[in-house]
Amino acid sequence: MTTPGLDLLFGYYELTTPSPNSSANLTMVPPSPSALKIASDVVIKTTLIIIMAGMGSTIEIKPLLQHLRRPVGIAIGMLSQFIVLPAVTFGLAHALQMSTYPALGMLVIGSCPGGSTSNVFSYWMDGDVPLSVAMTATSTVMAMGMMPLNLFIYSRSWTDEALVIPYVNIAISFVMTITPAAVGMFFRWKWPKVADVIVKMSTADRRTNTTWLPKMQIDEDH
Repeated sequence: MTTPGLDLLFGYYELTTPSPNSSANLTMVPPSPSALKIASDVVIKTTLIIIMAGMGSTIEIKPLLQHLRRPVGIAIGMLSQFIVLPAVTFGLAHALQMSTYPALGMLVIGSCPGGSTSNVFSYWMDGDVPLSVAMTATSTVMAMGMMPLNLFIYSRSWTDEALVIPYVNIAISFVMTITPAAVGMFFRWKWPKVADVIVKMSTADRRTNTTWLPKMQIDEDH
């Protein structure tokens, strides 16, 4: 799972002396990204595009349309993502008696939309990749409203300050998820053989990941 809000939220703020009317006082601090941070961002974004192009290349239009016409699975996923997960995160933060920053960090992660990692695991495990991609795209769109709502509801226990919601990062994540996936679907529809090559290039072959495990176990036994 990706967490587009965590880096932006805590990269721009630092904790200062608490004021009498709030449990935490957040002050704006200009970010100073290093060369390593920039290189990391470029690598991560490029990898995400390649992975989503590969996931899109496994999807046929008909199964995807079936999920969109009867979005029962998508609805269950969104209920779990934006209702159950933030509530459980809130309960765990209180049960563990966490301080302000760790608790807010957990809340941000628990309120973020789903990422492309779930799509890859769905593919590796012979899962429903069209459903997984549809849920990723839907959760990214819904995060525009549900992420600030959940943070507003649950962060009151630790701070009275308004938290920054990374709308731009969420929008970029949506574009980087949908666009390469759509291109991959087009290749699957128009040129299936090319789509197969894209899949092999963008993610490890499932057969490779499953056949070496028994061999490794046998070697260890000897």
